[in-house]
Amino acid sequence: MTIIWEILVFMLGLCLSVQVVGALFSLIDLWSDLRRSWPVMARTILLWGGLASILTLMLGPYRSAFLWGMAAFMFLHIAFFYGYKRLFIRNRRLLEKEFRESNT
Repeated sequence: MTIIWEILVFMLGLCLSVQVVGALFSLIDLWSDLRRSWPVMARTILLWGGLASILTLMLGPYRSAFLWGMAAFMFLHIAFFYGYKRLFIRNRRLLEKEFRESNT
């Protein structure tokens, strides 16, 4: 039963990490309208960051599973971002090579 709770807490860490990253991206998304939207941005960052902090402190024996879930999403987010860029660049090079060969 403990392993089930650890898996559930790990998944909770993943889901909460998505929300924290989304709240932090609101700084980038709403930068042009910062003067009017800063209260919303501050509230969402404080809400999700505070919830993550409170859960980290209160989970006790499941704290490591929660933190591993949050770290796993951060790693996956960065890996998918750079992996997508590499895949896009590779495919563009292959398309350009194919286009040059078809025109000759």
